[in-house]
Amino acid sequence: MRRSVGIGTLYVLFSSLLSAQLVWTDVSSQYQLPPGVKISRGERSSPYLLVHSIDVNGKDPSVALRSYYSSTIKTVAPFAQSVGAYAAVNGGYFATGTSTSYSAVVYPDSLVARNIGGVTRPAGAYTMTRSLFSMDAARRFHVDWIYHFGNTPKDIHRYSAPTPNTSTTPAPAPLQASGARYDSILVGIGGAPTLVKNGQVHITYDEEVMFGSGVGRDNGDPRTAVGYTANGHVIMLTADGRGTSVGVSLPELAQMMIDLGCVEAMNLDGGGSTQMAAKTSGGYTVVNTPSESRPVPTILAVVPADSAHLPAIPTFQRVMDTGDEGVTKSGVNWTENATAGYWGGTKALLALLTAGPHTVTFTPHSLPALPLEVHAWWPAVSFNSKDTPFIVRHKNGTDTVRVDQSMNAGKWVPLGTFTFAGDGSDAVTVSNNASTGFAVCADAVRFVSYDPALLPVRPTENAHPSGYSLRQNFPNPFNPSTTIPFSLPAGRRHMVTLQVYDMLGRPVATLWNGTLEGGEHSVVWNAGTLSSGLYIVHLRSGPYIASHIMTLLR
Repeated sequence: MRRSVGIGTLYVLFSSLLSAQLVWTDVSSQYQLPPGVKISRGERSSPYLLVHSIDVNGKDPSVALRSYYSSTIKTVAPFAQSVGAYAAVNGGYFATGTSTSYSAVVYPDSLVARNIGGVTRPAGAYTMTRSLFSMDAARRFHVDWIYHFGNTPKDIHRYSAPTPNTSTTPAPAPLQASGARYDSILVGIGGAPTLVKNGQVHITYDEEVMFGSGVGRDNGDPRTAVGYTANGHVIMLTADGRGTSVGVSLPELAQMMIDLGCVEAMNLDGGGSTQMAAKTSGGYTVVNTPSESRPVPTILAVVPADSAHLPAIPTFQRVMDTGDEGVTKSGVNWTENATAGYWGGTKALLALLTAGPHTVTFTPHSLPALPLEVHAWWPAVSFNSKDTPFIVRHKNGTDTVRVDQSMNAGKWVPLGTFTFAGDGSDAVTVSNNASTGFAVCADAVRFVSYDPALLPVRPTENAHPSGYSLRQNFPNPFNPSTTIPFSLPAGRRHMVTLQVYDMLGRPVATLWNGTLEGGEHSVVWNAGTLSSGLYIVHLRSGPYIASHIMTLLR
């Protein structure tokens, strides 16, 4: 229920778990915040409780969410100042007095810290999934139960349910095959336990083995939480405790996040770590009343978008893995290498320099005849060559780019920008014709563009379909552009080919040929100078094949 009271905006939230009303006041004017960020103060009279929230419009292109790690622990206010944040809260768990983080910190293309994967309790040794708040490459937010199978972001797997631990019985360790690889993660911060799923209280305290950790479930304590709403706002909340303010339990914290509109939320470190800070005209100030102001190694911050160093959203992307169609080998001595950090579902391939001429060639079909960036990926193998040749065949000839594969593993390494012919003659070849190290590695290559002239596939936020669907384009008839909506089963990535044909079966446009996260998507097709007539849009993904007729009227 919302009501206006005097100066500023006040609203009252009712919670079945709180014994009295929380009254919220917008206090954003006390801080130097951009239009997409709001800070509110919530108070309850009896027993007294003081909470604060940061509301970030995740759709505002001028701001961004970023996790940060520091090898030098700091209280949140100077930490926020050091990264130029508008506002920030403390991050996940860590070894008090040190910078050793027990919770994940994910940067773009870099895993700085991992969620702790195992603990010992009186009932024995436990292995567990733990919670992660994240933003993916499409700028969608998630709270997931995750487990790390390596030391890169691509080794993060997320699960539809947490490991079923109980306080008396450890569960088996998570299986890699039972989870979904989180290929599209951009940034993230770990914590535990999950508080809210599907807009309902869902506290996975035992499953994440929080018993015996010092984090209580039902006692009133200082707490920090993060979540997101159905319309793409991120909510960061601190609840003060161990002083005049009584603190909250995890069920109370979960209900507060729901009352603020969150559909998913999770707990961060609390107690003496709970802090919120924001920028003011005179510098940076602590927003809440911390019980201890404990120095921390991690924060979750709202920063200017241009300072977050987030990669742009591609308008075209094609990734080819060693097991994909269009990848060919020459030479018999390529061997699979299972070193953690290889791309996709097929292992990297290694060839010794002494094995004679060996190549792996990636031949993409139907690339747009425009400049594309080309990147390569490989896992960390200590004896990789320092001058591995990547031979790029493109519209204007052939270029050889030599890269140091003994470093920069587990991320996309740029090879350059090339204009491709788009007629099937384009290729990237990895050769063992190197002079240093003992072997070369062929794993994956990526073709990508950020040119707005190319056709972006746009995900619809927070949509979770259970099956495949290609729906009718709109408008139809159209001139010259139309939107083609389609959906893919949620919870995993899919290989998708979306093409347009004329009525003689000749391809006239390839709108997408690559992988996409499950969910609702749409692509805008501009027919350009094509003549009026009937055209067929054709979607193929796994076992699903569908087509529709579209009418272009000039």
